[in-house]
Amino acid sequence: MDKKSKKLYTNLLFSSLRGALLGGEIDVSIYQALKEDEWQQFYALSAKHGVLAIIYDVISQLPTDAQPPRRLKLQWALSAETIINRARKQQETINSLAALMDSISVPFAVLKGISFASYYPNPLLRECGDCDAYMFGEHTKAEKFLQSKGINLQKEDYKHSHFTYKGLLVENHRYCTKVREGSKALRYEQEMYRYLYDKNKRRYISEDSKIILPCDEFNILMYLRHTSVHFLTEGLTLRHLCDWYMILNKAAGRVDWGVLMDVLAVQKLGKFATTLTILADRYLGGNFHTLFNVNCSEWIEKKVLDDILFGLKPLYSTARSGMMERVGIVKYSIAHAWKYHHIMHKSVILSILNSLYGIVFKRSKI
Repeated sequence: MDKKSKKLYTNLLFSSLRGALLGGEIDVSIYQALKEDEWQQFYALSAKHGVLAIIYDVISQLPTDAQPPRRLKLQWALSAETIINRARKQQETINSLAALMDSISVPFAVLKGISFASYYPNPLLRECGDCDAYMFGEHTKAEKFLQSKGINLQKEDYKHSHFTYKGLLVENHRYCTKVREGSKALRYEQEMYRYLYDKNKRRYISEDSKIILPCDEFNILMYLRHTSVHFLTEGLTLRHLCDWYMILNKAAGRVDWGVLMDVLAVQKLGKFATTLTILADRYLGGNFHTLFNVNCSEWIEKKVLDDILFGLKPLYSTARSGMMERVGIVKYSIAHAWKYHHIMHKSVILSILNSLYGIVFKRSKI
């Protein structure tokens, strides 16, 4: 994609997201000027970045002469409706599962996507895949109970198992993050637990629901740890950036950043957090980067943005087996060594070896 096209789609994507997420003013003229092939590319990028339903919420409200061609608008509307209906069904299923766990006194929390969606003006528009669940050390009890109900469980790795409940894939986490990557990874996980297990900070997705939502501090730490792994081994999408901005938009004034920055330093996540925050501020609107006392060069900012918006499809995403997955991680990581060196301040080779060693050999001490 040439420089002119990149500028056009960057403007379209962020203009739409500002309008949908923050109620920002929309420049109708940029939509009115689009040709049919440009509308198709805009739609494809919205889908690729997991923000199709969010952007359609704005597109559907534009003047008639600023909307996409009729056939594409219908396709967009149907795709958005599918996402919304799936989110509703997912919410019903998770409520049912949480109630089932409550019947055997097992607390049930949702992690990552479903939890991050709670920060959005309309959580149903935020695309979610499977359900990441955490049962506060009661995962074994929960799994035995589910098996007694005829539900088949499969162990995916040391970190979690998975099962299907009423058509929904659930990842039952024993650990929240990759703890087998050294003592610092273990320490970071333990710091996260301080917040997750604090009952004074516990909240629920609704008054009549048994679904626990982790507190802001936990979500900030979880987001940055989880997303940094994606950044290094797969690449990010606009949905990741939107998640971060919406978390900041709601939680920035409610947490102690001094304490959180000390925890982030354990995994050298300060510059990563700063970079994402600067991009979110610049393109979505805000002044949150002042929270982080870390420098970020303009070169890094532009390179990360281009990687998010227009980066090549990562090899890791196409892996079909455990070994192919590891090979994909190695190839992608080496091709994107600049991320390790300039943002995470890590050795790419040592990081790969440490990760693979943790998967194959090391046992956690938690």
